[in-house]
Amino acid sequence: MRSNDDIVKLIKEYRLKKSMSQSEMAKQLHIDRANIARWENGTRPVPADRLNQIANILNIDYWYLIGAQAPSTENRVPIKKFGSVKAGPNGIAYQEFLGYEYFEDICNPEDYFVLTIDGDSMTGDGIYDGDEALIKVSPEVEHDGQIAVVIVNGDEGTLKHVHFKDGVMSLIASNPIYQPQFFSGHQLDEVRIVGVLKELKRKF
Repeated sequence: MRSNDDIVKLIKEYRLKKSMSQSEMAKQLHIDRANIARWENGTRPVPADRLNQIANILNIDYWYLIGAQAPSTENRVPIKKFGSVKAGPNGIAYQEFLGYEYFEDICNPEDYFVLTIDGDSMTGDGIYDGDEALIKVSPEVEHDGQIAVVIVNGDEGTLKHVHFKDGVMSLIASNPIYQPQFFSGHQLDEVRIVGVLKELKRKF
């Protein structure tokens, strides 16, 4: 494994090769430019959960970036990974393609995608910012309370527990600082279930 200093040198080297400014890189990572500057001047280490996204932005292999042997992909299938999903004019719009993750026991890989988690609304379920969620595409949950990717009013899809009772849909975060959302009647037209959570990955 490379040290943080060596990883930073590679990040800066490939950033400059692409003629990419710190501001441009920060924009793609959805962080402040000052974070990139701190990484490169050695005052703050690069967060491990950002390395895969950085590798994809710079078009370099993640395992090369961290200086480790890639795990065998034998008996595993590649699933496309995205930074976000939104409601598009022709259905679901998958945005920020970030490469592939490999999973076992997937019969129909075209029915799945991986969503990189952005935010802390589901920390009560052990789901954290930067985690990678394997999602099975489905317009409905398989059971009440299941965690699903849900789009509300065309905004970016987020993970929430989905409940139905007496014609009311409840979207519940597991972080108590977030208030539940309730929908009934014509309001249900504002909500779209994209898929259900099947597996979670975390890189350290």
